[in-house]
Amino acid sequence: MTGRIIVADDHPLFREGMLSILQRLLPEARIEEAGDLAGVLRLAGEGEQPDSLILDLRFPGLTRIEMLADLRRRFPRTTLIVVSMVDDPQLIGEVMNAGADGFLGKSIAPEELGQAILAIRAGEVLVLSLIHISEPTRQAEISYAVFCLKKKKKRKLKKKKKKQEKK
Repeated sequence: MTGRIIVADDHPLFREGMLSILQRLLPEARIEEAGDLAGVLRLAGEGEQPDSLILDLRFPGLTRIEMLADLRRRFPRTTLIVVSMVDDPQLIGEVMNAGADGFLGKSIAPEELGQAILAIRAGEVLVLSLIHISEPTRQAEISYAVFCLKKKKKRKLKKKKKKQEKK
């Protein structure tokens, strides 16, 4: 699987690490990087639509979750992967409902991160994050995140079915 990938994060060290992982896993992919949303939009507007956008949840220009929904509308065939230090299950659910195909915690080991990116690019809807929350509320919040994932997966299946019906 090759293609065009844009990695967007305001921390150059994280971008460099992500580029290293992607280059090892997808040596033939064209990988570009941006430090802010304006850079992402500029790169994405040049040439073919990117196959994947790997975005930090909080970086310059991406100021609201709704902006992810805007990116989803602008790039409907692009895999949208959000990476973040934030491990709040409700926020993760909002990100997934806004149109992200996957959510990856930055605390995940590099090998797991790479495999998760490959899985999401292959069409899996995935949330991989180390959720740090108190035990009494842990089960309810994890259940909420799982519910959001199931809802997202159902929407994706409906879209796929509609596409098949149109053919």
